[in-house]
Amino acid sequence: MEITVSSDLSIVARELGLPVDQVQRTVELLDDGNTVPFITRYRKDETGGLDEEQIRKIQARSAALRQLEERKQTILKSIESQGKLTEKLADKIQKAPTTKLLEDLYLPFKPKKQSLATQARQRGLEPLADEVMAGNEAAADLPARAAAFVSAENDLPDVAAVLQGVRHILAEEFAENAILRGRLRKLMWKTGTLVTLRIEQAADASDEKDHHDDEAADNESETPAAETAAAETVASAESQTPDADQSSSTAEPSAAESNAPEPNAAESSETASEAEATPAPAPPAPAAPAATIDPKRRALQEQRRDKRRKQKDRERSKKEKAFKDYYDYREPISKIPHHRVLAINRGDRTRFIRVKIECDWDRLFALAEETAIPADHSQTDFLKPCLRDGLQRLMLPSLEREIRRELTEHAEEHAVDVFACNLRKLLLQPPVSSRRVMAIDPGFRSGCKLVALDQFGSILEQGVIHLIGPEDRVARGRQRLIEMIRQHAVDIVAIGNGTACRETENLVASIISKDITDREVVYVIVNEAGASVYSTSELGREEFPDFDATVRGTISIGRRLLDPLSELVKINPSNIGVGLYQHDVKSKHLKETLDNVVESCVNYVGVDVNQASPALLSYVSGLNQLTARRLYEYRRQNGPFTSREEFKKVAGFGESAFVQAAGFLKIRDGENPLDATWIHPESYEVAEKVLAKLDATIDQVRTVKPVEAATPAPAPVAEPAAEAPVVEEPTTESPVVAETPATETVEAETPSTAAAEPAVTEDVAAAEDAATTEEATAEEAVTEEAVAETSAEAPVETPPTPVKSEVPSAAHAELVKKIAGVSAPEFAAELEVGEHLTRDILNSLSRPGRDPRADFPPPLFRRGIMKLEDLRPGMELSGTVLNVVDFGAFVDIGLHDSGMVHISRLANRYVSDPHEVVSVGDVITVWVVEIDKDRRRVSLTAIEPGTEKAIPAADEKQRVDRPERAKRPPRGKNRPGGNKPQHAGHGKPKAKTFVAKSKPTPKKPISEAMKEGKEPLRSFGDLAQFLNQSQKEEKEKKKPKGK
Repeated sequence: MEITVSSDLSIVARELGLPVDQVQRTVELLDDGNTVPFITRYRKDETGGLDEEQIRKIQARSAALRQLEERKQTILKSIESQGKLTEKLADKIQKAPTTKLLEDLYLPFKPKKQSLATQARQRGLEPLADEVMAGNEAAADLPARAAAFVSAENDLPDVAAVLQGVRHILAEEFAENAILRGRLRKLMWKTGTLVTLRIEQAADASDEKDHHDDEAADNESETPAAETAAAETVASAESQTPDADQSSSTAEPSAAESNAPEPNAAESSETASEAEATPAPAPPAPAAPAATIDPKRRALQEQRRDKRRKQKDRERSKKEKAFKDYYDYREPISKIPHHRVLAINRGDRTRFIRVKIECDWDRLFALAEETAIPADHSQTDFLKPCLRDGLQRLMLPSLEREIRRELTEHAEEHAVDVFACNLRKLLLQPPVSSRRVMAIDPGFRSGCKLVALDQFGSILEQGVIHLIGPEDRVARGRQRLIEMIRQHAVDIVAIGNGTACRETENLVASIISKDITDREVVYVIVNEAGASVYSTSELGREEFPDFDATVRGTISIGRRLLDPLSELVKINPSNIGVGLYQHDVKSKHLKETLDNVVESCVNYVGVDVNQASPALLSYVSGLNQLTARRLYEYRRQNGPFTSREEFKKVAGFGESAFVQAAGFLKIRDGENPLDATWIHPESYEVAEKVLAKLDATIDQVRTVKPVEAATPAPAPVAEPAAEAPVVEEPTTESPVVAETPATETVEAETPSTAAAEPAVTEDVAAAEDAATTEEATAEEAVTEEAVAETSAEAPVETPPTPVKSEVPSAAHAELVKKIAGVSAPEFAAELEVGEHLTRDILNSLSRPGRDPRADFPPPLFRRGIMKLEDLRPGMELSGTVLNVVDFGAFVDIGLHDSGMVHISRLANRYVSDPHEVVSVGDVITVWVVEIDKDRRRVSLTAIEPGTEKAIPAADEKQRVDRPERAKRPPRGKNRPGGNKPQHAGHGKPKAKTFVAKSKPTPKKPISEAMKEGKEPLRSFGDLAQFLNQSQKEEKEKKKPKGK
């Protein structure tokens, strides 16, 4: 198979607005096996300085066009093997610009299953159908001509059977007409409306199914052991009733839907309704007679059944509330936003709503007749029913599925893009250096896990305290936390945002304001999404083999604050939860995109090879998991790397891997100062020439001068704890009786000092993550005896690594002054190297070891706590952006539930995409607009009160801010701008393959009531008519009378 690369690249260049030679060089670099981060940083002179986003677009678009070429070759071979390939058809296939048109051309020749049309062809009726379609004179008297095909052997007993078979063939031919499909597709996009209706049978069928499930569950065990287990289950459930419906529903209906099943997407709603309405088979009769059943056990069974019913009723009610806005909803398919498409799809999958597409059927059938049936055709009366049958039975259902599939694909792509954008902002949050952290994983039943970490992330001590239970135990926990903060000189308390987060926050805020006022201690809420996944992963067990899973999760919470990037790369990106309906998109596409984001962030920041974990190393350009593991093992066995050339000693680290990865792996305090910079080893010679021309030495590259040698920082894997891991056993205490310790609320600080947590709470699609966290918490149980033993044991102490004392290097400061007076283009010409390379070398010499995250604003911290009752409309607050979605941004202002800034309140102007204004992690000033205490919702605005632009009245709405647009040129055949996406309902170019011309639709005149303003105008066409008539009337008035 031969692929025309030059034509592909010209298409890519035209779409991206780049020179062809620039695109060609980039594709050649990609084809040679170079990674995108490597090309972006170290091949700028070859690509002309393209950024990473442009290179990835070139990579994706060129791959898509190559797949299109491969598909064309496959289709041509398939049609040729059938003996039906003509030069005209081959030319159309070769010139097809999109996959959609290509598949339309291939549809008549695609192998099909047995259909009515194929059966008619097998009976020999295709020649007669061709005569009718062509309008031959032989078929002028159709019944007489059909009589010649009557044959009992072919199961054609009479003329009616022959004509019916001909109708089936013609209906299929109409349905597979590429020109007709294209026109009807365009019209459906333009006039189609997505309609959703409630499925009433869902609740009834679910109730009946639940009843049978309860009967089966109650009768499945009759042994004494089962009776004991049932008693324990009921007792435990009674003492540990969870707080129901604590999470408020978000602005989008599907936010509350956390455990949606994943049935087949193509399953029809009618089949779903029938399946739901079918009752489950009757359960088998119990083994023992009813008279022999113990009354106590019968009572326990009734209690258990009642609990299950209540739980299912709560879940059903939650789902009904989530989708109530879509029980009778309609919106044009050309205007429906992406997040609403995903919400409707989720409701369709959960069988609460039925989805269909409606359009102007009369207009559609009229267009079909104009396109497919010539006006002077002799068999018009016979062809029209065939055409209608082909549309209703074959083409329109296919186009409806295609439109829904295309809506879903674009919505999923948008959701993945939103997730990727938010994830990048989250990963590039600046680290908190030189601060000791107390990490807390909150919990009610199993208690709050505490881990004290030094500034390098090494464990100093661990423990468990409880927020509920006897007063003396709560008081002991409070004192334990105070002692650990003082003993280890903790600077920041990092609290996970899971269950009991705000109760823990109350405790910490009270301690800061009352018990440790002599210390400058602050706290911050950290997103713990994915911490439980890491704690039970192979990597987590390898890093901390002697610690319990709960302790590993707490360590992850603390380390996320110290270095977010290094810690979050250990977790599957899809579990971080900063996306838009990430559980409704294809996992493969999501994983590939998010992995690219993580790879981009890791290589953008660079990696300290002597401190990085295997998970972090695996994302470095040119490395995979195996090579990263070998690099890590080599470092553990032979000590820290001292030179980049030493990488070649690692097994499997060949020349190719060295070229791709060496520049991103930095060695601080190595033998060669250039090993700590972004300069690639292949450019060391050029860098030395630059230093020589600057009359400087290589030692001047060091930014700091060490005063005292110090022990290097510990390896990422901490030493095993001296104490035994916490033993988890079932507990009998009830978390419902939550006796929260009395705390004095500290008033909110002013916006200049009020801090916001860099937590990332996903209000649109993280209900699943929250449910997972709650389940994990519910499984953790620690007895009082185990807690007492843990508190009594000696703390796990790891001596803090001494920090190297350093002073600024005067020699490097002198080098920076010399570089400031240098012209990069002149240096590049003298050294005969690329200008981009010279500029990068000069920047690296002036700022070696630079962490780009240092340019971002650091996180803000809190000392006090905010309550919903403290808020007032108009109050000014500072908050951290947690998540950015299509309809606005969720902002953490210190409450249990985040506030919502609608897209219309993000800026004092029109905002089409919230990402244009805010990003995840941004600290912004907001004002309270509205407080809904019943649903615990807070509406915020980023526009200062009193500065909002007045919205003009309906009769005053004019485009006063836009200069008058020049008169639009007439629409012609050669009108430019034909490369617009075909999924839109408007603005599409007319396909050149369409030969038949449709007659213009007559305009419906406006009524007198519309002219007088008593009735609203229906469209812009009505408005044009009104203006034209008004202008004519004015001209008539100006004409002199009598002429």
